[in-house]
Amino acid sequence: MESCSKNARFFEEKVTEHYDYLRKFLMTATKDHTLASDLTQETMATAWEKIHHLCNYSNIRHALLRMAKNKLYDHWKKNKPRRTFISFPDICEKLITEEDGLLRLIKHEERRILLGAIGDLSEEYMQVILLRYYYGQSLRDVAKMTDTNYSTVLSRHRRALKALEKLLEKAK
Repeated sequence: MESCSKNARFFEEKVTEHYDYLRKFLMTATKDHTLASDLTQETMATAWEKIHHLCNYSNIRHALLRMAKNKLYDHWKKNKPRRTFISFPDICEKLITEEDGLLRLIKHEERRILLGAIGDLSEEYMQVILLRYYYGQSLRDVAKMTDTNYSTVLSRHRRALKALEKLLEKAK
């Protein structure tokens, strides 16, 4: 009985604090409030079922984020069975390095101006930028989460960075 109360306390103290973060992450990935809420609830249910394993993680947020991504992938697989995700070689991912793109812009611009510029981007561009840089997802994962072709995500990423540069130049 003590183990059950210990698990419940751990769940309430450590796991539920990440609920809003997961919901916002899934909302950014899906652009659907209802689906994001449902997937967040499913993630929390899975977290409760696997509470014994979750207690062993040093970074609970990372483990919950992985569960949420898996729930999203399962949703896309169930609802779009004919769609297959194209797997590109890892070298494609390495073409876009961390020092290029948004991180370079962050070093030169104030955060407030940058966030305002991100808010002025189109919805598709903003989604890619937020998932990639705010939530730290790889572009391959962004493609899977948004159920978009990988090359389309690469193109949106590149165009979004160019659009951000133009917006930031205007802000100066």
